[in-house]
Amino acid sequence: MDGFRLYDTYHLSWLAFTLLAVFISSIFYKHAPTTRRTTIRKVLAWSLIIGECIKNVYVAIFSTLTVDHFPFALCSFAMFFVLLHAYYPNQTVGNMLFNLFLPGALSALLFCDWTMQPIFSFMTIFSFVYHIVLVVYITMVLITKEVILDIRKIGGSVLFLCSSAPVLYKFNKLYDTNFMFLNTPSPGSPLIPLANIFGNPGYIFGLVLVLFALWIIMYTPVELKKWITSYRLKKSQS
Repeated sequence: MDGFRLYDTYHLSWLAFTLLAVFISSIFYKHAPTTRRTTIRKVLAWSLIIGECIKNVYVAIFSTLTVDHFPFALCSFAMFFVLLHAYYPNQTVGNMLFNLFLPGALSALLFCDWTMQPIFSFMTIFSFVYHIVLVVYITMVLITKEVILDIRKIGGSVLFLCSSAPVLYKFNKLYDTNFMFLNTPSPGSPLIPLANIFGNPGYIFGLVLVLFALWIIMYTPVELKKWITSYRLKKSQS
């Protein structure tokens, strides 16, 4: 069968399934004991790694394995940070999952760049499942407050992007790839106007602006709640 269009019945069905998977898994994880939570995190983390390996084997056998399949996309990097967090949970990595990889996974699901693939092909199903697992993992650790959101922890994401983006931009130019969408936006995504306005490489400046605006939106309610709680506590003590 042919591919699909963004927000057609097929795409909306996957998005509905994503919501259902997040809802059910979050409830299950929230009521699970600590030891079981650890096991769940590790299982999901390794499922991402193993899934990526299976995908590359599939591509090597039935298609052509090229540099485009290197794990240099933002959501491919995410599986390594999920694995790190599953074994060694810390707040810097946890906040990276929230402010960097969760928006990336959600954007991938909302603005899929695999719409040209047949709807029941391995690559289509893998792409949806992979990103859904990412969203499920991050949502679970957020809902249970295993990740404490703190804007001061945003430095981990800044350091990661500042060290990886220049290298990947050069790599994209050399090998005609588009890892992390540093060179051109995903078709159908709201980032397309950025390329039209800023051009290339000015498009990256637009990406930075969007990212910082997103971080402000994501962290403002969290920091505002902290400020209100602190203010009320001080007022009650005075």
